[in-house]
Amino acid sequence: MLIGGIAFGLVLGLLAGGSLANLAAVRLRWVGVLMIAVILRFGTEWFLNRGNGFIEAVRLPLFFLAFVLLLAALWVNRNQPGMRLAFVGILSNTIAIIANGGHMPIWIPSLEPAGFRLQDLTSAFHVPLDAELNANFFLHAGPLADILPIPLPFVRNVASIGDVFLTIGLAFFLFATVVRNPGDEDHETATSDHDGPLTGLAGTTRLPRGIGAALGQQRVRPGTGLTTGFAETASLDRPLVLGGRGMGLAGPSAREVVDRVRGADGRVADVWAPHYPTDRGIALAPVPSATSAAADDDGAIALPGRPRVDVQDRVRRHPYVRLALNPSFSALWAGQMISMFGDRIHQIAIAFLVLGLTNNAVAVAFVFVAATIPNLLLSPLAGAYVDRWNQRDVMIVSDLLRAAVVLVMPIVAVTSVVLVYPLIFLITSISIFFRPARVAILPRIVRDDELLTANSALWAGETFADVIGYPLAGIFVGFLGPAIALAFWVDSATYAASALLIATIAVPAIQRRARPEMATVGEVVDEVADEAIDPTRAAGRIEQAASPGAQAAEPAISEPARTGVVEEMKEGYRFLRSEPVLFANTIQAAFAQFAIGSLTALTPIFAQDILGPANGVDPKAAYAFLETSIGVGNLIGGFVIGLIGMRLAKGRMVIGGYVLWGLFLIAFALSGNLALDFGILFGAGVANMIFVIPSQTLFQQRTPPELIGRVIGFRFALVFGSMTLAMAVGGILGQTIGVVPVLVFSGIVTVLAGLAGLLVPEMRDA
Repeated sequence: MLIGGIAFGLVLGLLAGGSLANLAAVRLRWVGVLMIAVILRFGTEWFLNRGNGFIEAVRLPLFFLAFVLLLAALWVNRNQPGMRLAFVGILSNTIAIIANGGHMPIWIPSLEPAGFRLQDLTSAFHVPLDAELNANFFLHAGPLADILPIPLPFVRNVASIGDVFLTIGLAFFLFATVVRNPGDEDHETATSDHDGPLTGLAGTTRLPRGIGAALGQQRVRPGTGLTTGFAETASLDRPLVLGGRGMGLAGPSAREVVDRVRGADGRVADVWAPHYPTDRGIALAPVPSATSAAADDDGAIALPGRPRVDVQDRVRRHPYVRLALNPSFSALWAGQMISMFGDRIHQIAIAFLVLGLTNNAVAVAFVFVAATIPNLLLSPLAGAYVDRWNQRDVMIVSDLLRAAVVLVMPIVAVTSVVLVYPLIFLITSISIFFRPARVAILPRIVRDDELLTANSALWAGETFADVIGYPLAGIFVGFLGPAIALAFWVDSATYAASALLIATIAVPAIQRRARPEMATVGEVVDEVADEAIDPTRAAGRIEQAASPGAQAAEPAISEPARTGVVEEMKEGYRFLRSEPVLFANTIQAAFAQFAIGSLTALTPIFAQDILGPANGVDPKAAYAFLETSIGVGNLIGGFVIGLIGMRLAKGRMVIGGYVLWGLFLIAFALSGNLALDFGILFGAGVANMIFVIPSQTLFQQRTPPELIGRVIGFRFALVFGSMTLAMAVGGILGQTIGVVPVLVFSGIVTVLAGLAGLLVPEMRDA
């Protein structure tokens, strides 16, 4: 598995235009410690396999020392892409090895699915762990043991959660190293030492630009995927179910490092690119006339003092590649991906667990009802509180709480299945607080010009977890059989690992601070970035601060008075109501996404009553592949929108996406052919991305950072209140008049709601 991850990272890097020669240029710290740790780790195992009695007697301290040295070496290199993931993976395996006296436990039931017998377990490093899930299983760190069978023809193995994190981390590191120019590392090291608001890891994610870029005096090649800055980001269009859906989309910071300027006081200050409000939202200052930038023959704009770049350089600088080079984003993205795989296991496991205990379909249905209600009740409240709290702390605590709840769920279920429902409600409620916190943090660890691509990357990641995760989760849960409790404990381990990764990310605070009478360059530029100041005036303010004897012309900024939660929620609603584009988008979504609720409730019945008999297939298989078709469409659509979406008008994309979605739903209901329906729902998945991603971007552009949580909360409650109502009404009508008429009617409603956007100029021209 580890070798496969290494190979994947190298091959992907080469395909992206990288070079293996870059591996020689990477500069790691504590290389000697890293080498000693590796030699000690594998040297100890080598002597153990040869029956060395002395090494056997001291195996625990030897392995402990090897893994502590390895963790230390990874930690000092944590700013390298992927190293945080590798750190979490090694730490997970270290806990398991220490708990078993210097052995790595391997769960006996996992051997056979991977193609092994107990007699094949000959390594002195491993020790078998009994199949029974009891207190002894926990005392030996069973959830962190080798429990994941890998039965591939070319890779037969049993892996641990830690192995998964380690493999992904090394793949990220090698990919980043191969595609990164040797000089990039020097720059990243320099930017990480900035004395401005961004320090540590967060400072390594910004690439420098001249002050002319901050004031709109430079441009980039049209169509490269680089866009003007957006203020914040939002999770808008997927409900949370057991914490496994509704992932917040990534977004960049409201401010960006662009240069370093030495002021009259001798201080070197970071200069930030200001964002200026317009009638269309938040944008960078207008670009200058042709006198400041010249276009090449092929339409590329030549930036002053910068040579044209070749194809490989353009690949390396593509937003998707740059996001992979960002250690903060790559760690959070990969950690969330693994956590989402755990959620898919959990979602399938809870349905089978309740069904096995009750043999009642209604009891299983109430699992999802309990998971949906918090979306309606808590979304506005969660947004208001998250705006007041430290968002990174909210994410860490949320992950740890979810890990604890999921851990006890199978134990509680055996006691009384009724107790499962409040636990499900609790998990989703915690996740609702996690989502806006992640929304608020992501904009501060990603560049402004990577916003749309970051959104697409996270949507594509979640969709990938849907497409691949659900089938794998079904296989894993089926393999567990009566040991289904382990599925919950695996999910609990992924939550804990995610919390640890989030704890390593340095997130700069959004704050206003009082200034002394004499303002330095850094202080004035911070104010320019925070306030609505005309571009010409902004340039004058920065130049004035840099001149000798400069005086701060504006009064000191003080922290605004704290208001109550209810008043803050009202403020969020008033903003949404007063912003015509966002309010129109929300009302449009409430009607247009009514069809999604109907489809969600009626697809199993449609598969059982229509597709199954007409096509001679098992209804469960038909249902699974229909869901996969939508997921694949989401995946492809999200990727494509990330590449070309910045060239299209967002309002028209939303309108077109809804119209296409409605038409696909009507065709799906009338088709009756399973193969054709696969293609139709693939198209519906693409259409879903066409309206989801631009809608989120509109909210990012137009919502102030301090209101983003509350505004999202109100939108979420309204849109998903409509979807929940559609599930109930659709189910009742489907039972009364039939599934096909209800789906056709829902599709017509979606088409009309999409076309209604053409009647609203603010929406049409957004």
